[in-house]
Amino acid sequence: MNRANAYDILADISMDTFASLFRAPGTRFSLGVLFLLASVFAFVRLTFVPLVLSTDGDTYMQTAQYLAGEGDATYPERLLKPLGPLSIALFATFFDHDYYFSFLVLNVLLYFLFGVVAWLFVRTFFRDDRAAFLGALLLISSYPVLKYGLDTYTDLGSWMLSVAALLGVIVYVQTPTRRNVVLTALVIVVGLLWKEYSLLAGATFGLVILTQQGLTARERLLHLGILGGIVMVVFGAAQYAVYTQFHFSYLDWYRIGARGTNAAISEHNLWFMGKSMFAVFLLGWIPALFGLRAFPSLSTPQRRILLCVAPPLFVAFLWGYVSSRLYFVFAPTLVLLAAHGLLTYIKSKRYQVITVLIIVFGNVAWLFWSDTFRHLL
Repeated sequence: MNRANAYDILADISMDTFASLFRAPGTRFSLGVLFLLASVFAFVRLTFVPLVLSTDGDTYMQTAQYLAGEGDATYPERLLKPLGPLSIALFATFFDHDYYFSFLVLNVLLYFLFGVVAWLFVRTFFRDDRAAFLGALLLISSYPVLKYGLDTYTDLGSWMLSVAALLGVIVYVQTPTRRNVVLTALVIVVGLLWKEYSLLAGATFGLVILTQQGLTARERLLHLGILGGIVMVVFGAAQYAVYTQFHFSYLDWYRIGARGTNAAISEHNLWFMGKSMFAVFLLGWIPALFGLRAFPSLSTPQRRILLCVAPPLFVAFLWGYVSSRLYFVFAPTLVLLAAHGLLTYIKSKRYQVITVLIIVFGNVAWLFWSDTFRHLL
């Protein structure tokens, strides 16, 4: 990648460029290989690694049945984020009301869509097809995505929408228009209606707007108002509907989560938190740390994006439980640093690919033998 034109990496990115981007032969080949590898990962995960029906998954499926008029069990905490159970209910109509199978099919489809969004996210940040392919490969093969994304959890849809929101943030940095504020805000609020992870992308967007160059104070306030207004109106309406029906709000959900924190307090120590953070990216931490070392060589807008992304991420340590699934919000930032580290310190394309394949092998190995590995740490 030509560092002399570092600022131009974001120079002509806009929502209108994506259609032409997908028509490029190199893009089709890159995404084709990525889809092939994603198919292999999904097959291996669903065939050889046991699925787990967690309490979360069970309550989401029961909520989906309730929304479809086929059950009476109500879990208002799931209705605070209705898009997950609504999607399960919709897919169940195509699979003879088999909610478990529909849940898995939904997540498999989201997995492939997540790969496309991840590719666009890295490609838009670096303006480099190779970085996009390697970065997307690191994300779709990461342990939390393989372990929890391809199982009966609703995290994958929210992770995908969070990455899509960060993609919108990158686009806004180059083209700070009202249209891009509206589009990114809509992605954020849809993500919030899936799960809470997109809240961090919203905080990042707010910081980016506050630090965006070339805007007047009035424009900053207007863009912040558009972002906050869309999120509050849409998300607030959904919460109001749940409260009027079930007298349940996010405050009640927070209290439940606080009790969970007290119950799981033994996990909130540096040892357990460190292991979970390590599992988010495993061997990928190595190129990510090298990318952090090369941070000054990034362009000014790239550095600003990463600096705005970082502070909200640490909210994850305040959540009720400790898990690589909850800490996966760090992964999009880590993959940008890892791609930067790979392209900066490994000049050979062959060795870049070999390095990423070694990381992928480590992810798959951890997926199969994580219980054994945990005892060794």
